[in-house]
Amino acid sequence: MSAAFDLSEFPLVRIHWGKELTIADIDACYDQLIALQQKCVADGSRFVVVSWGADSISSKLRKHIADEAERRVTPKLQRASIATFVVVESPIMRGIVTALKWMSPKMAIIHPVATLEEGVREARRVLAEHGITRVAS
Repeated sequence: MSAAFDLSEFPLVRIHWGKELTIADIDACYDQLIALQQKCVADGSRFVVVSWGADSISSKLRKHIADEAERRVTPKLQRASIATFVVVESPIMRGIVTALKWMSPKMAIIHPVATLEEGVREARRVLAEHGITRVAS
């Protein structure tokens, strides 16, 4: 899989994508995300994701992402995820990510940001707003 999950700063979860993104990568990522959401629902914890790395995402992949969110992320699981900040350097591509939010209401927690630093800063701000402190050591 060309995505690496980093839980070392949980509840801040970092997902670093490889250069080329495939449907298999997206499906494997959803497998890990669903498992994390199930764990969090069971123990009452919540998290924020910062995601970066893929150079381009085709319209076919964008549709697959939205379809998988609709199919796999139940409202109960969704409650574990507070927000996802996706690093998108191009202003045009940030607009495309915003369009994903329109395709799927479950994607409404997705927020495009220009840099990894901005994504981490925003993630920490959102966690603080929810009264959540760092859990992982």
